[in-house]
Amino acid sequence: MAALFFLSASCWLEGSETPRCPEPRPNEKYCVDASYQCYNIHESFCANGQWSCESWATHPPAPPEFEDWAWRCEVYSCYAQGIPRWPIDPWPEAAPYTPPDPASLTGEWALIADSDDIIAPGCEKQPRQYARGVTLAVDPTNPDVMYTGFYTEKWAAKRWVTGVFKSIDGGRTWFEARANLGIHGVPMPDVPGPSVRRLFIVPNDPQRLFASVEYYGLYQTRDGARTWEFVDVWPGYYLEVGPAGKGPNGTFYVSSGGALFASTDDGVTWSQRSLLPVYYLRWIWSFYFDRRYPDRIWAGTMPGPDSPPTEGYIYLSDDAGYTWIELGRGLASSGISAMDACGFDPDQMAAAGGSLYLSSDGGMTWRRAPTTVEGKGTVSFVKYAPLPDRCRLYASDAGWHSLQWTEDGGATWHMETKQWLDDVFFNPFVPEMMVGISVDGNRAFELWAKE
Repeated sequence: MAALFFLSASCWLEGSETPRCPEPRPNEKYCVDASYQCYNIHESFCANGQWSCESWATHPPAPPEFEDWAWRCEVYSCYAQGIPRWPIDPWPEAAPYTPPDPASLTGEWALIADSDDIIAPGCEKQPRQYARGVTLAVDPTNPDVMYTGFYTEKWAAKRWVTGVFKSIDGGRTWFEARANLGIHGVPMPDVPGPSVRRLFIVPNDPQRLFASVEYYGLYQTRDGARTWEFVDVWPGYYLEVGPAGKGPNGTFYVSSGGALFASTDDGVTWSQRSLLPVYYLRWIWSFYFDRRYPDRIWAGTMPGPDSPPTEGYIYLSDDAGYTWIELGRGLASSGISAMDACGFDPDQMAAAGGSLYLSSDGGMTWRRAPTTVEGKGTVSFVKYAPLPDRCRLYASDAGWHSLQWTEDGGATWHMETKQWLDDVFFNPFVPEMMVGISVDGNRAFELWAKE
């Protein structure tokens, strides 16, 4: 009866004594079955200019069909943003990795998983899963092990997954890996579950990851995401926690707005290292570390609360983040979301910031690169392939929803796939194998792999 009352009550407009029929919303959906039909509860049945609460469509079927009807028509819904105190039991462990025979590779891209493969406990009966993956981390010692961070907006329904999920079979199946992630508490009202903006996997200790969780702060795991713990970096820093990383000097870094924090004792204690010269104008959005210079940090920035276009978007520190040099002044950028350098020639660098920016002198000067193959040139992600004899740059083109590559500084481009992919990872054992998450696919989360 509670479900029926809820359906009837939803027919009335707030503040109105009589029901009326507003224009149907573009995203109105109907749930249809061979034997019965029901409307989406957010769009009540409208007839003769009024909401019809007596229509047959408001009456659910009798058991045993009722439960199926209620899940499909969203009378029942799950809470997918929980913060579990304990990991799933038994905890799945990855098998030792065996690289495939390169001769067996097809070179074709395939959809490996999507939102329906991300099932939060309690949501198993929900016919459609809701998960927006925004960051991917892959174990470099065992590429079958992957982690995805999920994000949702404040206005989104609670059925949208947040937190971290893990795969140990190359992304084909996923399980919850978010025990205690966000346990520190929510500092602001109406904040959804722990939305993970970024994941950083420590290269020389792949069981250890850092998760930048919006409004909740920085969390780390030392056991492959089985459990998470809050990292007490600085009072209030968690409101705008940025990327985390580890420099060649062994120092851990994390940003908050335009502030840089560092730990030199393996993440036990943290201190504020510096503020960018234009702290309120530029916020740190991405890091790149040059293995040739242990104390060198590159910081890609995004506009802060009050950002005139004359300030640069790329900053360089050669003293482990104590002082900064502004570079990239004049770049017509919306913010540098990713930076990388070529392993074969580290003086060749790339930055994604709406447009594609390249440097051939180790980042001292930057230029806007020629447009990508389809002429759109809206670049959101860059990554150099780990090739031993040349610099091949991959760029994600948001304008044409594709991943493309160039070996001549952008003079000519080649289409890799008609998928707009971010966080592209190259298998270190078989570099021809690639994996990435779709930014704007048919579902809010799609994992694609070149096999």
